[in-house]
Amino acid sequence: MDAIAHVPDVSEIAHLPGVSQIATVITFIKDQIGYISSYEENLEKLMTEVQRLKDTQDGVQHRVVEAERNGEKIENIVQNWLKKANEIVAAANKVIDVEGTRWCLGQYCPYLWTRCQLSKSFEKMTKEISDVIKKAKFETISYRDTPDVTITPSSRGYVALESRTSMLNEIKEILKDPKMYMIGVHGMGGVGKTTLVNELAWQVKKDGLFGAVAIAAITNSPDVKKIQGQIADALDLKLEKESERGRAINLRQRIKKQEKVLIILDDIWSELNLPEVGIPFGDEHNGCKLVITSREREVLTYMETQKDFNLTALLEEDSWNLFQKIAGNVVNEVSIKPIAEEVAKCCAGLPLLITPVAKGLKKKKVHAWRVALTQLKEFKHRELENNVYPALKLSYDFLDTEELKSLFLFIGSFGLNEILTEDLFICCWGLGFYGGVDKLMEARDTHYTFINELRDSSLLLEGELDWVGMHDVVRDVAKSIASKSRPTDPTYSTYADQFRKCHYIISEYLTKVPDDNFFFGMGEVMTLSVYEMSFTPFLPSLNPLISLRSLNLNSCILGDIRIVAELSNLEILSLGGSSITELPGEIKHLTRLRLLNLTYCDSLRVIPTNLISSLMRLEELYMGGCYNIEWEVEGKKSESNNANVRELQNLHNLTTLEISFINTWVLPRNFRFPANLKRYNILIANHMLAYNILIGSDRGKWELSSIWYGGALERTLKLTDYWQTSRSLFTTVEDLSLAKLKGVKDLYDLDVDGFPQLKHLYIHGNGELLHLINPRRLVNPHSAFLNLETLVLYNLYKMEEICHGPMQTQSFAKLKVIEVTSCHRLKNLFLYSLSGNLSQLHEMKISSCEGMTEIIAVEKQEDQKKLLQIVLPELHSVTLRGLLELQSFYCSVTVDQGNPSSQSIPLALFNQKVVTPKLETLELYDMNVCKIWDDKLLVLSCFQNLTRLIVVKCNCLTSLFPSGVARVLVKLQHVEISSCERLKVIFAQEEEICGSSNEGDGPVLDEIAFMKLEELTLKYLPRLTSFCQGSYSFKFPSLQKVHLKECPMMETFCHGNLTTTSHIEVRCLYDESEDHWDGDLKYYC
Repeated sequence: MDAIAHVPDVSEIAHLPGVSQIATVITFIKDQIGYISSYEENLEKLMTEVQRLKDTQDGVQHRVVEAERNGEKIENIVQNWLKKANEIVAAANKVIDVEGTRWCLGQYCPYLWTRCQLSKSFEKMTKEISDVIKKAKFETISYRDTPDVTITPSSRGYVALESRTSMLNEIKEILKDPKMYMIGVHGMGGVGKTTLVNELAWQVKKDGLFGAVAIAAITNSPDVKKIQGQIADALDLKLEKESERGRAINLRQRIKKQEKVLIILDDIWSELNLPEVGIPFGDEHNGCKLVITSREREVLTYMETQKDFNLTALLEEDSWNLFQKIAGNVVNEVSIKPIAEEVAKCCAGLPLLITPVAKGLKKKKVHAWRVALTQLKEFKHRELENNVYPALKLSYDFLDTEELKSLFLFIGSFGLNEILTEDLFICCWGLGFYGGVDKLMEARDTHYTFINELRDSSLLLEGELDWVGMHDVVRDVAKSIASKSRPTDPTYSTYADQFRKCHYIISEYLTKVPDDNFFFGMGEVMTLSVYEMSFTPFLPSLNPLISLRSLNLNSCILGDIRIVAELSNLEILSLGGSSITELPGEIKHLTRLRLLNLTYCDSLRVIPTNLISSLMRLEELYMGGCYNIEWEVEGKKSESNNANVRELQNLHNLTTLEISFINTWVLPRNFRFPANLKRYNILIANHMLAYNILIGSDRGKWELSSIWYGGALERTLKLTDYWQTSRSLFTTVEDLSLAKLKGVKDLYDLDVDGFPQLKHLYIHGNGELLHLINPRRLVNPHSAFLNLETLVLYNLYKMEEICHGPMQTQSFAKLKVIEVTSCHRLKNLFLYSLSGNLSQLHEMKISSCEGMTEIIAVEKQEDQKKLLQIVLPELHSVTLRGLLELQSFYCSVTVDQGNPSSQSIPLALFNQKVVTPKLETLELYDMNVCKIWDDKLLVLSCFQNLTRLIVVKCNCLTSLFPSGVARVLVKLQHVEISSCERLKVIFAQEEEICGSSNEGDGPVLDEIAFMKLEELTLKYLPRLTSFCQGSYSFKFPSLQKVHLKECPMMETFCHGNLTTTSHIEVRCLYDESEDHWDGDLKYYC
């Protein structure tokens, strides 16, 4: 029984012969029996899964319908899933129907095999359906379609204009920079900022620069939730949170998932907290970049933008192009075109105005155009009132203070396109704009701050700080705003009585001198400015002007002005550029006078004694260009009663002084300028020749170099002899010119601290100067020339070094321009140890330095083996002229004295140790260099930005550069080679340059392509045979002009293939006969 009870498992006997086949059969039978017995169970599971799939399918389909309703595209993976689900449901239903048919036969188990197969299908299909359901968990099912890139700009409502296109391209290039993540665009209302950034969004999306682009309009009343919603909509994000913080978290998470996203925040009026909105940027997400627009530059500063663009009104050409594209062909009708051009000009370059005006007149007849022109000129046009006025009025309303608003309205009331900032300041001081400030310098600082704030608000035009300009339309708006609270500015002829109510009178266009009764009853006038009038022999009576604080009589012809002394409240008197021979002694009674301007009163000869010293409250004195004043010479008997220069020392409140002396003997012994000077422009020359060297002889020079006219820095000295008088000013001077100076071998003699504030240094003809600076002598060598930006040295025939010994400080670290001329003992410019400080050097000009052998020199011969590269990262222009002994820019190669062959290798001007990645212009004249570029430059790209190359009278050159250098000079546009007697070819084959063949290496370069070369000039080259001796192919796709003159041995331009533009202007001159034609240069080959 025990033996019979034990039934061995198949695995126990599987090793026996033949048992494995039997086991397989048994397993198969068991599986089939299992399918038969599980028939109902498998069918029920299948039907359950089919229903689950249908429910899942319905849910996905609902999401699809909703997405399509929102205009979104359905992801392919979702569409494929729905298709698969439909197919498998249909297949399942078919199988179930087959089962039902068999069951309805009433035979419960006659078809065991069919029952088995169906059960097996049920199980398999159930698993498939389960897998399909698992794949239905889509995070997103749709996306917003990318714009149709075939749409033209005009169909988008955008007109491509040159000025806007260039700015768009520049912004797009910056957006490609991984270090740049926040860009600002600012400009006045209506100038087209929104249009610009909308086009930017379209273009970057089309170009594939960003995967997502969002634009949010901020406005002057920012709503954080609304901003979040605008960005979320662009990113297909539904913000379900109610709180701003919760929405910010969701938005930040979504933006971080986007690899590249551009967010445009349009029309920001105040600082916006980006983290509170939910915008990650910078280190948090370097793929998120922002473009911000605002009317005020200050807002961009608060937002810490990295690069700002100022979008100004359209230039006249762009303005007209936009106008005619919108208005259509009607503007070309003979009767309308001249009117249309005037209408376009009246729109002042503002797209906000151009667009509606052009659209409104598109189908109008000529009479409607005339009416529109009249209305625009009178500021009565509907579009001006509806569009421009509200936009600019809003900018005005957002000005921070009432003082700013008053200044804006005041500038608008002038009726001038621009006004000198100092003249404006005089008026403002006279009117008491800065009543809370007691000192002129403090008031001026406030004044310039306000001017900058108005510029930053786009209510003033950008430009030089010393001139204030206002757009015509902005000025009209200012007048319109002002007219609501004050009467329109009266004219002299019609509204003479209205002058009696004025606080200021400014006129540049009076046709006649007012009579003595003109000012009667004008006791409230506080400032009076009159330009270019003749007041001879007397000024009209000014007695009624009892409140006058500032009087400006610039550029007038003046006779007797003693009546000015009766203006007891006068604080500012400006006579700049006027013709006056004598300053009346009565002026000393103006005891409240704070500012006296006599700039370029070149006819002024007499200033009575004690007049200057009597003006004890004087804070600013401008006498630049008054070089004919007959100063009293101390210790010399004279019948004249003129002022002595020493009177300046009694002006203890003087903070600003501009003065020039042509004769140094008028300066008293041991004279020192006032110690309180904060701003000064002082010229001391010992004769007219020195004056001309320092300034120039023409009248305009003083205006261009005057503090008053904005042409000089606030601390400027121009000196020959008597430099001791200015010694106390050397530690603060910013602009220093020294000519014919005596007794100075080292600038240490002038300032032991090394001129720490100096920005510009000009030295001319100082015959005793040996070097600029000796670090060993300086009290504080770390402060020497820290801020120097410009260095000009001329005719210093004893100078041997700029720096006598190495300097380990940051001296010359801000140097941008260096010019050295006729310094014959100078062997180099700088030592190698100082070259690392020249990171800001932009321009270099060296001429006629006969002893110069290198630009950068090594301190010690043994140091050469340790030399690294010299990198001048900002150098844009190099001009070398008449440097006959110059061997190399930087002689970093040691010549082996024991190897004769090494001594025969010519040094190149630029070797592999000199890196100038931004060099654009290289000009060489009258040089003895044998090679310009070292052969090893072939593997570098340190001249990739060179656009202009001029080589003249370099008689040791046999070729210009090796053929492989074309890999480097990819941006070359202009090449001029002239008067190089030994030059045979422009490009030499590399083996000719290197002195050895390249066997085994094959040709280094088969084709030479100058893709941007536009003009090529080859003149007076008696040995030039061809452009290149090798059989290279040349490409000049941009070449426009070729000038060949007196190259008698030139038989062919090149031996290889030549590809150029179809028409080139070619000029050839031999034996004074010129042959000129337009055609293909290859016909000259």
